[in-house]
Amino acid sequence: KDQRLYWTDLDTSMIESSNMLGQEREIIADDLPHPFGLTQYSDFIYWTDWNLHSIERADKTNGRNRTIIQNRLDFVMDILVFHSSRQDGFNECAQNNGHCGQLCLAIPNGYRCGCASHYTLDPKTRNCSSPSSFLLFSQRSAISRMIPDDQQSPDIILPIHGLRNVKAIDYDPLDAFIYWVDGRQNIIKRAKDDGSQASIFIL
Repeated sequence: KDQRLYWTDLDTSMIESSNMLGQEREIIADDLPHPFGLTQYSDFIYWTDWNLHSIERADKTNGRNRTIIQNRLDFVMDILVFHSSRQDGFNECAQNNGHCGQLCLAIPNGYRCGCASHYTLDPKTRNCSSPSSFLLFSQRSAISRMIPDDQQSPDIILPIHGLRNVKAIDYDPLDAFIYWVDGRQNIIKRAKDDGSQASIFIL
């Protein structure tokens, strides 16, 4: 089996490969605007591009047959291919998510339940409860949540997409909706803290 290393170079904007000793270097692609994340599976390489805001694919040997897999991605960073052929054994999380409320994390001897940042796991029910107190703050293209007493992850950017010019924010504790004013479109939108149920509230 041909074992090779693949990498991107931000300075040269190239994708290269070599054998496992760093020898037999080959240039796979050298006309890329700004490649960043890279992964390889089967006969293809996949990479992210900061300038194009895209994920692309090409033949791993010569860089031909380039195809845009996804575009218009905000701040696309790393990329990873998952395929069952790369995972030996049985994944207990595959059955009903391991009966976990949010995250089922496979470990060598089984699995364990987990929660997204700022959520707390109930070990009996395996469900996650949202934080009881927090701060929300907005930047031009992001809404973040901060837990003042959480030293490990004090603030995170919430996965609410498509934010362009956030002018003001508010929170409804009864329905757990986040509201914000879109200064570019002059409308009010809302969404859950996980980015779901996003919609226009007032035109």
